[in-house]
Amino acid sequence: MANPEEFGEALAIGCLGYSPAAPIFSGSPLSSFAVPPAGQFTYYYNANQPGTYPLLAASETGKVYPAAQIRVEPVQNLTLFAGEQLAYHTHLPGDKYAYNDGDGSTHYDLEHSLTLDTDNDCTITAQQGQTILLRISSPSSAGYRTLRALGIPMTVIAKGARLLKAPDGARLYYQTCSVTLGGGQSLDVIIDTTNVPPGTYFLYTHHFGRPMTEIRITPLEYTPGGPDR
Repeated sequence: MANPEEFGEALAIGCLGYSPAAPIFSGSPLSSFAVPPAGQFTYYYNANQPGTYPLLAASETGKVYPAAQIRVEPVQNLTLFAGEQLAYHTHLPGDKYAYNDGDGSTHYDLEHSLTLDTDNDCTITAQQGQTILLRISSPSSAGYRTLRALGIPMTVIAKGARLLKAPDGARLYYQTCSVTLGGGQSLDVIIDTTNVPPGTYFLYTHHFGRPMTEIRITPLEYTPGGPDR
């Protein structure tokens, strides 16, 4: 980490979601090492679990700055062979999954990161029938942020980089039209556009009082002899 001199105070980095984690990784300057202005320090994290991890920088005066978002891909992306039949998906070359689900339920075609504490307007374009993985995080410690999807269904598959499955393997995913995150929390959400009519949809957050993300669904293009996904 490099701490620009213009911040004028020491900053500590916290990578949220790793459990259990030593206090030095909490991001609190009182319990971890803080980088002085114009200084540099190397942090090391062993990415041993897939998921979405918010990275924040905190000062001794209580200010919190979104720093980055770490995305750890599952080993399942590398171990499946073409044509392998999973419970919810037939694996094809290049297919990706959000977690080591064992059944293909976290397969996605497109992915996008959303940080609810920053004004990151963007447009996502998907073809009808594709699945979109949204990696949503809220590194700020100030209050809660709510993200609403207008006219398009969202399925929450993971919270805090933990796949929502029971010990017996039962899926605990749930569908919703809005998600609320507190400081330092993250969610992984899949949008299945199979039954979504082509058009333009919006993800809206009350923090900015206007749409922050535009999702454009284009009509399905049929290719004779193409793969049925």
